[in-house]
Amino acid sequence: MANQAANEKPKLRLGDQLIESGLISQDQLKIALLEQKATNNALGKVLVKLGFVTEEVVRDVLGTSLGQESVDLENIVIDSDVLDLFTETMCRQMHALPISLDQDKHLVVALADTFDVITLDKIKAKVGRHIEVVAKLASENQIQSAIDRFYGFGLSIDGILQEIETGQVDFKEFRGDD
Repeated sequence: MANQAANEKPKLRLGDQLIESGLISQDQLKIALLEQKATNNALGKVLVKLGFVTEEVVRDVLGTSLGQESVDLENIVIDSDVLDLFTETMCRQMHALPISLDQDKHLVVALADTFDVITLDKIKAKVGRHIEVVAKLASENQIQSAIDRFYGFGLSIDGILQEIETGQVDFKEFRGDD
């Protein structure tokens, strides 16, 4: 048993993983740690804010170290039936986006924090016990951008068809007026 523990490599912290991967320098990590201490923000957010790495890099490194699968939301297409499971407001509040629902009743959801038990419980309560929720790690900015893309700006198929049929565009919808 002691041999097994000695052979296991200890998990590196985010900063150490980024240095080991050659993505940041030791000096960049020191600057980020000072900024983190001053702002009390997560190190990943600080590194992104300072421009040392992208959110996607942080997402992928964290996903690997936590054993979580990450998802890039830039190039996905989501079925409108899946989007209908949650309102735009719910997605924004939970920092979550439903991605897919397969025939085996596995709902894949992109989350900024895959260990947020409260959000996972809300999602499970909303979809019911017969559906298994599979959380995938995504950056918060990508989630917000995807919510804008899929829920906002009146780009739903129904909205487009209505505009084609009537020849009228609801500019209030584009501006966010009520």
